[in-house]
Order: sequence, then structure tokens, then C-alpha cells
Amino acid sequence: MKSRGLLTKAVVSGLLLFQFLAVSASDLTSDIQEVIKGKNAQVGVAVLYKDDAVAVNNDAQYPLMSVFKFHITLTVLKKMEQEGIPLTAVVTLGPSDIDTKTRSPMYKKYKSKKITLSYGDLIN
Repeated sequence: MKSRGLLTKAVVSGLLLFQFLAVSASDLTSDIQEVIKGKNAQVGVAVLYKDDAVAVNNDAQYPLMSVFKFHITLTVLKKMEQEGIPLTAVVTLGPSDIDTKTRSPMYKKYKSKKITLSYGDLIN
């Protein structure tokens, strides 16, 4: 399964939120299930709408770090946009920039090499 870019995920999330605001709370569960139906992914959604709470796939446990990465990435993209930094701009990272005590796909891929990546590649 190919992963979508983070900006695409943010746009899809925003569109879904807009769609949710346009319906009644009782319709949200079926709308959410329709959006995630047939996707090769484990998706959980919780929405507070007026005085109601709607949850889909609420019994599953989801990795918290994935949740944090999404919001951090949105903040980084907003700051880059405000400062006019394109996704093609590059940054150089050395071994001390990658925490080896956490699960890090970057460390696994690059080990202790000095690397230069575009911000777009780094975000992905």
C-alpha cells in the first residue's frame, strides 16, 4: 500500500471535518464508516459534535506517536509556508541529529551517515 503524502492526508482530514460539520451528529457514524470502508488501513475516528460524541473503531489501540507526528507536521508545513521555505529546500543531518534510542526509520536507513535531504523527503 502506498502511503499518501502528509499534506494530502491533512487536506483529506480537513475535507472530512468540513463534511462532518454539514451533517447531524446521528449521521456521522455512517458517513465515517463509508469514508473508511474498503481502505487497507486501521482507522479510528472520534468526533465531538455539539453535545454528542461519535466514535468509530474506538476499541482498537492506536500508536500515539502517529497522532503527534500528524500535528507536528502540520505545524512545520504552516511555518514553512509562512517563511517561504519550499519543500525542495535541503537540510543536512548528522548522526547526533537522529535519536538512536527510539524507533527511527531514518536511523535504520542511514545508520550513522551524514545525510542531506529535502524538507519534503524529511517530512515523508
